[in-house]
Order: sequence, then C-alpha cells, then structure tokens
Amino acid sequence: MMRALVIHYSLNACGGGERVCLYTIRVLNELGLEVDLVTGERTSWGKVLALTDVPVKVRREFVIVRNPVRKLSLYGKLLTNFRILNLRKRYDITVNTNFEALLVPADLIYVHFPHAIYVKGEYEYWRAFGKYYRSPLWRLYFEPYKVGMEFLSSEVKRCLMVTNSSFTAEQIRKYLGVNPIVVHPPVAVGKFLKLADREDREDTVVTVARYSRVKRLELVPLVASRCRDVTFVIIGSAYSDESYQVLNTLMRLRRKLNLRNLKLLVNVPEKLKLGILSRAKVYLHTMVREHFGISVVEAMASGLVPVVHRSGGTWTDVLDCGRYGFGYETIDECVEAVYRALDNYSKLRGICVARSLEFSERRFKQRMKVIIGKLL
Repeated sequence: MMRALVIHYSLNACGGGERVCLYTIRVLNELGLEVDLVTGERTSWGKVLALTDVPVKVRREFVIVRNPVRKLSLYGKLLTNFRILNLRKRYDITVNTNFEALLVPADLIYVHFPHAIYVKGEYEYWRAFGKYYRSPLWRLYFEPYKVGMEFLSSEVKRCLMVTNSSFTAEQIRKYLGVNPIVVHPPVAVGKFLKLADREDREDTVVTVARYSRVKRLELVPLVASRCRDVTFVIIGSAYSDESYQVLNTLMRLRRKLNLRNLKLLVNVPEKLKLGILSRAKVYLHTMVREHFGISVVEAMASGLVPVVHRSGGTWTDVLDCGRYGFGYETIDECVEAVYRALDNYSKLRGICVARSLEFSERRFKQRMKVIIGKLL
C-alpha cells in the first residue's frame, strides 16, 4: 500500500486551515493511501472530531517539538523543518497544509497566504530579526540560520502549490514567482442550508468573527450608528487578552454612540448562532484583504446576502466581484450597501444560497483528488 505524509503544525485550533488538512487526509484515505501525520503539538482527536465532524484515518502521528532549546529557538525552528524534510524519503507522497508555520518542501503545498517574512526580499525578510545585526557576534550566530532558511525557501518554490483564492494566487505569483492552482477551502455548508428557507426574517445584520484587531470590528458600531432602524449583531469568540481588549473597545463605542441596535455576543453556543443566522437578512464582513472568508460562505448558505470590503478573496472569489452581494470601501459605501442588501433581499437570497454550494466539501475533495491523483 502506498504511504502519504501530511504536515500540519497543529490541528487543535479547528479552524479553516485545519479543515483543509483534515479533508486532504480524507482524500488520501479515499485514494487508498496509508496516512501518517507530522505535527508540533499532539492532536486532541476527540476535540477535533467534535468541532469539525471530519473523521479521518491516521496510521501514526509524529510530534516534533518546534523549540526544544529556548536559548537556541531560531535553530530549534530550523532543525524542526529539516527533521520533517528528512521524513519525506519514507513516503510516496508528502503534503504540507501549513506552509505558514512549517517551511518544509513537499510534493504538494497548500498555501493560505505567503507571509512577507518569506517573500519580499532582503530588507523585508530580515527586518523581524534586527537584533541579530547589532553586533558581529550576533551576526555570526545568525548567518547559518539565514542560509538554512534561504535553502528551504528556494526548495519550496519548486513544489506544486495550491491556494485558497485567486487573490492569494496573485500574491504568490507576485512574490514567489510560482503559478499556483486555486482550490477553495472546504466549507461545511450542509447545516447552514437547513436555515435558508426560513421566511420570517428581520432587518438584522450579522457579523461572525473572533474579537481581534485585524477583523476591524469597530466598523460595525459606526455603521450601526447610521442605520438605527436596523439591528446589528456581532457573534464573536474571545479567548485571549487581545480579544477582550477589542470587546471592551466595542462596548465603550456602543455606549458613546448610544446604540440600542447593536448586540455584542461572546462565545455563544452553535445552536444560538444558527438561530440568529436563520432570522437575519444581511451578513457584514469587515476584514480587509481577507484571503478567502469561510464565514461569508456559511452566511450565504444560511440565506443571508453578504456585504464585504471590496478587496481580497472574499470579494474576488466568493462574491465574484459583486455578482453575489455588495462591496464597499468607505463607511458611506458600507451604509449604502447594507440598505441595498436589505432592499434586494428577496431577489438575491436564492442566488447567494446557490453560490455557496460552489465551496462545499464535496467540491474540494473532487478537485484535490484530481490533483493528488496526478502526483501518484
């Protein structure tokens, strides 16, 4: 039996990247391969199955500690990458679904985004390591690490790359000089499609995101202050100090603007989230240059019309540049887009639901089976 090695630093976050990894393992299982997994953190399989509902067969999991010696943390990272690279020799095919955390060459690499530290040239590459250029001694310590990472980067560029959107593909072409294949992430649309036919909906706008600065959630109260006849709901997860700082900022802004039409929900049960989606009409996505936007697809499958920033994969791939929803750049445009989505809800709901099916788990598996099949 042929054997495959899948590389992913940790599955325990159970996010979109982890679903890509799990469904890739499913594809390898269905193609008849034995699958081994290499991680930097032992997988809590019970938790992963409960949160993703994606059962897989993994013969063996290798757990490689990323920074075994704190004082040599740079070389701990480098050593980890080379240890994983050495494992490739034992397998018929290797797949790296966590390129951003583990810069390891493989037969197939799924790139969520080519972060600047790897791709923008000498100055950008090393600016995060400024202290290593402050003295000849530090520089001497750092140079072997730099050589090792440059070797891995050059090897990665020779691999077959798959990515999550045409937006990300353009960044990869621009910075890495590689032409990737676009395979959109698998979205579990099934449970959301059950909500789509509900008719008794309200003029409610929903945003689902973790409470994080990069999500730009402060836009929601600013828009809500100019749409006081519409209810806005943020359904957010908060598990860190930063999350609660963002939440506190939003609460202060809500008080300052005297917003009775804005609800801030934290770590709500899935059943409550689905209930809110089933009664709402519009989904507002606030992040700029989002690589893909799984939550937008879930909302569309639930029967909501999306309003997103006119950038990133959410705009280019999910909404097809405005064919399946509305875009904005300024607050004025966002307010206008919300009202247009509400006014055109009955006309657009059906096509948004149909569009969500293009990003199902089944579509992902079909595409990946063809790609992986050609590598075997």
